[in-house]
Amino acid sequence: MFLKGGKKYGIEFKFNEAPKLTKSMRVACEDLKLEHLWIVYPGEHTYPVEKNISVLSLGHITDIS
Repeated sequence: MFLKGGKKYGIEFKFNEAPKLTKSMRVACEDLKLEHLWIVYPGEHTYPVEKNISVLSLGHITDIS
C-alpha cells in the first residue's frame, strides 16, 4: 500500500499470465479503504476488473498515478 494525495492505493504482483480477482483482494480494498488496487503481471494487456481494481502490465507500471 502507498499513499498519494491523501488517498490509499494498493499493488499486488502476480506471475500468472491471466491473473484473477480473489476474495482477499476485495477484502484488502475494503479493510484498507483503498482508492484503487492494481494487479501487476508480466503480460501485455491492461484492463479493469472491477470499479477500483485493474490488471496492469508490468511494462506499464510507470503509468500508475
